[in-house]
Amino acid sequence: MRKSREGKPDFFVCTWLGIQGDKDAKKTVKDPKTGRLKINIAAAKARNITLTKCIFPVDDNDVREWDEVLEPMTELILDSETGEITEKQRNKKLDDCLSLDLCYKQIPLKDINDEVKRIQFYSNSGKLIKQNFITVIGLADEEGNWAEDLTAEETALNNLNNNLSSGVYVDITNEEEKTAEE
Repeated sequence: MRKSREGKPDFFVCTWLGIQGDKDAKKTVKDPKTGRLKINIAAAKARNITLTKCIFPVDDNDVREWDEVLEPMTELILDSETGEITEKQRNKKLDDCLSLDLCYKQIPLKDINDEVKRIQFYSNSGKLIKQNFITVIGLADEEGNWAEDLTAEETALNNLNNNLSSGVYVDITNEEEKTAEE
């Protein structure tokens, strides 16, 4: 999605939907020691993920070039049965679509901040979320390693500080510690 900025070149917000983990794993497995059925951790860890990355072109010519590259990706839907991509009335093969190598990391707050150990915020759907980590998404190199100028930890710290100062995140470390003491 192309978005405009006052006094600066337009930028692009790209969103990918996918699945992390093995969604086809058996839901239960037999414990080799006891012979009893138990929940298969591989199946329990599978989940849908949404990855969002912004591209900030440096000038208007760069915007036009990115627009040309990214425009075909707009509103593409993958049919899970046929493997085809649908854009309005046209069908395209998955191989015709662009991909972007990304790293998805969860950085524990204790690794980036001595004081903030737990935060809360509201999701886009209005759900209150409490967590002790920051999730960061960055570009990956050919081997799948983090390839941003800042490390994942530096990116998470910037995210934490920006969202705390804007009020998006609320530090609930003390609240959580009081609850644990009671």
